[in-house]
Amino acid sequence: MSINNFLLKRQSFAPTIGWQILYNEFYSISPEDDINPEGSSLMPSWSLFSSTLLHMLHKENKVIIDLGWGPESDPEGAFYITMVRTDDKRWEHPLVKFSSRSKDEIVNKLNELMLAVSNGEIS
Repeated sequence: MSINNFLLKRQSFAPTIGWQILYNEFYSISPEDDINPEGSSLMPSWSLFSSTLLHMLHKENKVIIDLGWGPESDPEGAFYITMVRTDDKRWEHPLVKFSSRSKDEIVNKLNELMLAVSNGEIS
């Protein structure tokens, strides 16, 4: 799929109560999408896969979800999710760590984690 075939949009999520998106540069593209066809003057596709893609806070339950791609801008990398409590300043004791190259799998996991925190199943 070429970038000309779709508009670059931020990824949507299932609505959950209590979550605040603090930072969002997570686009609805997959690593497999050809967003920079050969000869195109568009920005390099891998620049969209950075170490900081999404940062969310559930203030009431004091949980942070961080999503990134690592190694940054590397075609051999993967998405990774880290979930920590807000009082874990150094992120030494994550509640959840998860990684995948599949955008769909990452979106499903994010939705699952957001719902679990909102329901009080993870705190």
